[in-house]
Amino acid sequence: MPVGSFNKPDSILIKRSLLIWLGFLGTVLLAGFTVKSGNVLLIAGFLVLPFALMLMNRPDIAFLFGVIADTSKIPIGNIQYLTLGVLTQLLIIAAALLVWVLRGDWKKICFSEDRPLKWFVAIIIILMAMRGAGLRALGSSSWGGMIYIRILVSIAFYFAVRNIRVSPKQTRIIIVGGIVAGVVGSLVQRTGFVSSLQEVSTLVTSVGSQRLMWLLPVLYAVFPVILAVKWRIKIFGVLLWLSTMALMGLTGFRSRLVSFLMVTFIYGFIRAGNRIRYCLTAGVAGLALWIMIVGVSPLLPLSLQRAVSFVPGAQISFEADKAASGSVEWRVDIWKYCLQKSPEYLFIGRGSSFNIWETVGSMSGADIRGHSPWFAFQTRSYHSGPLTLLIDYGLPGLLVGLWLAFTLGSRVWKVAGKLANIDSIESRYSVVLISWLVWELVAFFLVYGDMPKFSTLIAMGAIVTVLSSSVLMNGLSGKKEPLRTGDKATGHIEDAS
Repeated sequence: MPVGSFNKPDSILIKRSLLIWLGFLGTVLLAGFTVKSGNVLLIAGFLVLPFALMLMNRPDIAFLFGVIADTSKIPIGNIQYLTLGVLTQLLIIAAALLVWVLRGDWKKICFSEDRPLKWFVAIIIILMAMRGAGLRALGSSSWGGMIYIRILVSIAFYFAVRNIRVSPKQTRIIIVGGIVAGVVGSLVQRTGFVSSLQEVSTLVTSVGSQRLMWLLPVLYAVFPVILAVKWRIKIFGVLLWLSTMALMGLTGFRSRLVSFLMVTFIYGFIRAGNRIRYCLTAGVAGLALWIMIVGVSPLLPLSLQRAVSFVPGAQISFEADKAASGSVEWRVDIWKYCLQKSPEYLFIGRGSSFNIWETVGSMSGADIRGHSPWFAFQTRSYHSGPLTLLIDYGLPGLLVGLWLAFTLGSRVWKVAGKLANIDSIESRYSVVLISWLVWELVAFFLVYGDMPKFSTLIAMGAIVTVLSSSVLMNGLSGKKEPLRTGDKATGHIEDAS
């Protein structure tokens, strides 16, 4: 060893030590600022930072945890639209940012929906600047800025996870863990262990009190699995499906009952070997289901009667019919009023945030109790996806929203066609989620949509992308099961990206 070589400074060691000390100093400053501000979001971000550091090297584990946690739908504190799933999305985003900053090894994969997502971020920034951000973290007095946060988090989550790939074993962990999380989430809502974000009900008390809305987390977790599993005794799978449909009916939501029906049809259509024969079989099954509903409708509980009130020929009580028809008429009144107001916001939308004190001061007690069209307009509760985008985000927001729905929906539909040739639980589960996403994109514009749902669709698109790309990358994963009649084995299918 040359004399004096031990005195030569180690540049790598110096850089690492400097990074550690800067990180320590930054953490101390961030902790002080966070505690002083008292902002719940900043505190939550500070709490997830250590976990983000630990998950830097295992983004797949972070993704698993995020998907399972989101299935529970457990709300955090009293902050509207903030759930455990959103918190875990922040965790994953933080981990991805740390990887990008410290390593710079970000893999660029482009999808067709990238551009509309970036354009929507630009629209939000413009609205936040011109209409008021509504972000308490920025000192605004407005209320409602959490909508912006949730949408931006979903978009960041999409870009953070789409490069991740999971193994077949990890996909099964997501399936099983999702069921467990759904059960826990339903129990939490049922027991009231934490404050639940209950949806506003315009029903009469006797009908509304029978709506088992706390069942939603477990039903959403179980339903895809019932469709994805290949039941050796098919009648057992059919009975489980009927039971799940009946339980969804007990929540009183007609749109979600229709959603389950449409997801079932789309899933079967994608995987059908002979689609003409499938449509005919589905028609016969639908006829049998209609006869059964009409026959038993007078005997059903009020909440279930409300859920099937849209079925032609269903015999429901006057009370349930009044609640169901009143809900429809109420929405039509809102849409008429909002359409009259929409020309004022064609170029620059109203934005999703509003000042709660000004809003309350402009309404009477009757508006608040009866949820009048004026109340719905002031609180951005339009109960319509197109109206929400048009009024709150202007014509550019509506066009970008349609652009996003078309590009995302068409891409995952093509991927589903490739997945149909892989007969594994992972592939079938991915196809169910794609079927669900496609229907929800359509329903957002035709049935019901709001901005929280819009953000959920973006996050769901990210999850579908990871799971489906992982299955396509792995090819025939796990135990090879016989393919459907008329299908051809592909062995390995290239990633649709």
